[in-house]
Amino acid sequence: MINSNFFCLATFILAAITTSVLASDRASSTDKVESPHKSTNSLLQITVCGVDIASPPFFSFTYSDTPENGEHNGVAYEIMNEVTTQLGINILIKRYPWKRCLAYLKDGSIDGVMGASYLKERSDFGHYPLKDTGEIDYSRIIYSNDYWLYTNDENVFWDGKTLVLPDAGIVGTGLGYSSAKLLSNLGAKVFEAHSPSTLASMLMSQEIAAIAGYAKQIEPHFVNYRRRAGINSESIRKFHIPLAQDNMFLLVSKQFYRKHKKIAERVWNVFGDIHKDGRYQGIFNSYIVE
Repeated sequence: MINSNFFCLATFILAAITTSVLASDRASSTDKVESPHKSTNSLLQITVCGVDIASPPFFSFTYSDTPENGEHNGVAYEIMNEVTTQLGINILIKRYPWKRCLAYLKDGSIDGVMGASYLKERSDFGHYPLKDTGEIDYSRIIYSNDYWLYTNDENVFWDGKTLVLPDAGIVGTGLGYSSAKLLSNLGAKVFEAHSPSTLASMLMSQEIAAIAGYAKQIEPHFVNYRRRAGINSESIRKFHIPLAQDNMFLLVSKQFYRKHKKIAERVWNVFGDIHKDGRYQGIFNSYIVE
């Protein structure tokens, strides 16, 4: 015959164990929902790459000179902050030479690159925002800039359609930039360099006939050369017609788009809204010093 006190004690212990197990199950279930491995907006981090050289007003400083506090770092940073604010997505910005940014995007080491012009071959390893028709959606760019041509050779001519160069004339431009293909399509022999100062130096020494680049990347180096004794940059001409308007996107990796298609579309939509409601112009103007 079982002692009644023993039976009551056993019943109490069993109930306590059952309650503990159920509570543990509920806690585990909650932990799984809040796990950082889940792709919820509040927990998702997107790693994007921007060029490591200064390109005001989009990147105010070189990578090494960019303040850690993140203030006034450039239009690109401000726009990415809008994504974080609106969508609750953490944006990690890394800065590398442009060609390396594209290589990392191709192998999936990063999720996106900021400031990518449209080139058909880049669609092989990256995804641009598209319209329902499948066409590139230029309303959802991050920002735009102009490529300009500079020369100190009187034989160079550009009218917006035709580029004329002296015999064996070479045009320099940024390494991996879309301008290289534009120039090549115009019949130019192209030299690519990572540093704008290298291009300015080669133009000043007349090693190349012209250079193509963004004004705020190139022109400060002409000023630097003017300060050096014996170096004259007054002969440099900037053509009044841009080589091209460069519409620049957040190009996301194929890997990221397959996994986070809806997130990518929402990020692009933020860019579109910023341009549509005028906030982009406000951000841009805040970096322009009269």
